[in-house]
Amino acid sequence: MNIVKKIGIGLLSGLIGGLVWGIGARIAMRIVALAAHKPTEFSIEGTLGILMMGAIFGLPLGLAVAGTRRFLPGSRLRSGLLYGLLMLLLLGWPIYSGFIMEESGLGVRALAVGMFGALFVGFGIVVTLAYSWLDRRLEMRYSGAQGKALTLQ
Repeated sequence: MNIVKKIGIGLLSGLIGGLVWGIGARIAMRIVALAAHKPTEFSIEGTLGILMMGAIFGLPLGLAVAGTRRFLPGSRLRSGLLYGLLMLLLLGWPIYSGFIMEESGLGVRALAVGMFGALFVGFGIVVTLAYSWLDRRLEMRYSGAQGKALTLQ
């Protein structure tokens, strides 16, 4: 596969995964705030900021999928689960040792850790599935375009 195509697919799949992560993070924040009996004053600007942050952080992580995809064993779903667990271990720790542990009750902490942990795993699955889907779609279009060009000549 062409390296430019790999980079493009990685960036786009990371963007998709980052936006999905941002939506999930906003929902998780709302649920944790309600469980902690804290005011839920969420603004459109804040939501857009979280989506932007998810998209920005998703870009390099999508590139990482492009570079490590062949080393992730198993099916697309299994490799996504493995990648998500790896992201949870590498990137989730600062979240768990930071603001989540400052929440008031043990139940709220457990809820927050579970929800945000699931977001990392879900991110890995979304990015690897998006990468595989985009790769197949572009391959079909590219081979179809080549076939048409060959038949016209």
